[in-house]
Amino acid sequence: MMKYSIALVVIAGMVQLSFSADYYVSALNGDDLSSGTFVAPFKTISKAATVMTSGDRCFIREGIYRETVTVQQDNVWFGAYLDELVVISGCDLLIDPWTLHSGNIMKLTVPDKVLQLFVKGKRMNLARYPNEDAAQNMLSGDEWEDSTTTTLSTSGSGRARVTFDTMTQPAGYWVGGYYSGQNGSDPFTAAVGNIVVSSGNTLEIVDLAYWSRSVAGAESGIGPGRGYIINHLNALDFAGEWYWDAATLYYYPEGGVNLENDAVEARFRLLGFVLDFRSNVVLENIQFHAASISMANAINSRIDSCTVRYPAPWSDYSYPTGHDYGGRVDGTCGLYISGSGNVVTNSLIAHSWGSGLLIEGEQNLITDCTIEDSNWLGRRMAAIQLFGTSNRVEYCTIKETGRDGIDGGQRWVGLQKWGTWQVMRHNRIENFGWLAADSGGFYMNMQGVSIPANCEFAYNEVFYNHGRHWTAGVFLDNGTHTAQIHHNLIVGPQERGIMLNDAKK
Repeated sequence: MMKYSIALVVIAGMVQLSFSADYYVSALNGDDLSSGTFVAPFKTISKAATVMTSGDRCFIREGIYRETVTVQQDNVWFGAYLDELVVISGCDLLIDPWTLHSGNIMKLTVPDKVLQLFVKGKRMNLARYPNEDAAQNMLSGDEWEDSTTTTLSTSGSGRARVTFDTMTQPAGYWVGGYYSGQNGSDPFTAAVGNIVVSSGNTLEIVDLAYWSRSVAGAESGIGPGRGYIINHLNALDFAGEWYWDAATLYYYPEGGVNLENDAVEARFRLLGFVLDFRSNVVLENIQFHAASISMANAINSRIDSCTVRYPAPWSDYSYPTGHDYGGRVDGTCGLYISGSGNVVTNSLIAHSWGSGLLIEGEQNLITDCTIEDSNWLGRRMAAIQLFGTSNRVEYCTIKETGRDGIDGGQRWVGLQKWGTWQVMRHNRIENFGWLAADSGGFYMNMQGVSIPANCEFAYNEVFYNHGRHWTAGVFLDNGTHTAQIHHNLIVGPQERGIMLNDAKK
């Protein structure tokens, strides 16, 4: 039966929902041709989204939902029924038979691009040289190989040479792959590029990040360091690795894996829910697996008690401007939120190749959340990228990230995004800077005095910046000014607790 109710619910003084009709969804025994009642539920959440009107609720029964749900009405609610385990997945099961490619490598025809691969729920490693460690610590560079990069062009074309100390392979062996490393005297972002020439121990790479392509002596990206080659079939030489190209998926099974019986899941979708341009929408008690959330230009909407694991897949991130902040097209921004008055609360965001969250717009709030294990790419990304105006991060735990805990942006090159009037209070930020130098638990780079930051960083605990140098607990860089920094506890091996670089005021 359809349940109707009339009520007014005020959430955190921001989100107001007046409920009218309840719909039910069950992945196990639902049917999209049914009426959507408790006894005759829909099979997909997307079907419920197409029939819901303002004030309706969608109760989701236990199960795995392999779909991207686009919300089509304002003032609606989606959540688990009676705390049942609801998982929205960006993956589909691979059920066709595998065939032998060569050696221990199996292959399967998969027309759509595979973004990530999971076997029995465990993430498999994208093919890489040197191989990833067994513990899958994506924030460690211990397995990387010593390398040196040199600029081949100063005209902005973005071409460089990479020379490895010990690796050597025949001509053309790595062409089509991708290089990533910590190179240069100040590797505040990764030295990266697509491999177009390969011979012996030398590569030539193109499509460099801005910092490597702009000048011959770029401190970040050009010089000695360590790196790896990723996303190439020739790197597929270790159990648990995979690679996709030209409609074929290659996989080296781990011991004990039975490809006929064990669940093999390939990620094809970036997003699990799309709330773009919607207002007063609530997602509650939903788990997202290899699927992220987009809230572009959303208003007064809320994510409550949700878990988002693996929001951002690996990407070569070849953007024309060379900026490093993460993109919506390839999902490297993690959860994307803009608009105003939106809230993310009591939620977990974890295991991201890119950022955990990118916040723009105004008066959005991230509170009582844990954001961990992010920015495996080692680029100018962060657990939280806090741009826009009057956005807040409060009572959060932010830990294990490749560069900054919270990045307030940069007003100069690339994407030219920054935050003003931001408030960051009562957070715990720990173990950051694993893959980049020149970083902070909170970092902002305003490049001069024309725009004041007008931000507040207070009552936070900041522990352990692991960057190579130019490290701080709080880092206001290149003229950033008009910030309040008070009542913080800063501990760790970093060079400075608070660094004010070229402060003009």
